[in-house]
Amino acid sequence: MDSPEQVYESNILKIAINKYLDKNFQKSQENLQRLVSNKDEIVWDIVSTIYTQSGYKVSMSFAQDILEQRIKDMKEQIKKHEEKAHQEMIAYQKMIKMKAEEVQARQEIIRIKAEEEKALQEKIRLEKERRITNFLDSLPKELNFYKTKLDVFIKVHQLCCEHYTSYPYSNKLDEEELLNTELFMKIMETEIFTHTLCDAKSFIPGFNIRLLSGFRSILINSLI
Repeated sequence: MDSPEQVYESNILKIAINKYLDKNFQKSQENLQRLVSNKDEIVWDIVSTIYTQSGYKVSMSFAQDILEQRIKDMKEQIKKHEEKAHQEMIAYQKMIKMKAEEVQARQEIIRIKAEEEKALQEKIRLEKERRITNFLDSLPKELNFYKTKLDVFIKVHQLCCEHYTSYPYSNKLDEEELLNTELFMKIMETEIFTHTLCDAKSFIPGFNIRLLSGFRSILINSLI
């Protein structure tokens, strides 16, 4: 059994040897390889350094045991560090993958909504074309009324609603309301469409008569 003095002495030597290793061989894979490959040289250097600095003779086996323990501890520490780094890399890759999937999911939602909106607008367009076609088919054939004429008629009608004070259908501004055969025929029979669009006395003050006259010419030419 070692005496207290021997135990104290051994602890002092351990501290001295570990300080030497800490100073010259910090924790890394490269230094671990150096310790493993050059154990004898390193043990000899440790013993020589302690003897030179303190005059104390350290046994080679004692220094070698501490070096072996240092190599074992360093291997465990490096392994734990590598495992931690590996787990962090896996977690990081999972996070990147999740974010990429979230972005892809948002883009897919945007794409689906865009397609739905496009389909809805196309449905509205086709429904409008169907109503216009049905409306034009319902008109008397002798009017020879087609899509272009209908567009001009709607523009003139709206202009009349806005500025022609004696126009009897000034509250009918909605284009959908015009797609009514009975209402259309009544509007076409009004004085403004059958005779003149240029009665200055009927317009509100300051209205541009030339502008309305231009629409009148467009309407007349389109209806020919």
